[in-house]
Amino acid sequence: MIREKLGRNASSAFLIVDAQSVKNTDTAEVTDRKGALQALQRCKPALSRVQALLCDSGYVGKPFAQGVQEILGGHPTVVLVQLGAAH
Repeated sequence: MIREKLGRNASSAFLIVDAQSVKNTDTAEVTDRKGALQALQRCKPALSRVQALLCDSGYVGKPFAQGVQEILGGHPTVVLVQLGAAH
């Protein structure tokens, strides 16, 4: 509703994943990458329109990108966003 009030589409076509934002309360042994993949799996039905995942450096590497592809199919692109010291 808020997005529509702002003149935007009701749903977003991208998902931002930040290593500081993915929390797993079940176990401290789950890595950020594994926790993110678990979250994607749980939310898969609501993510069919996602075209890209914007990830910070905590998600670098082919295993994470491959996990995303396995869960969400071939449509989303995993984009690593490098943040500089000055924003």
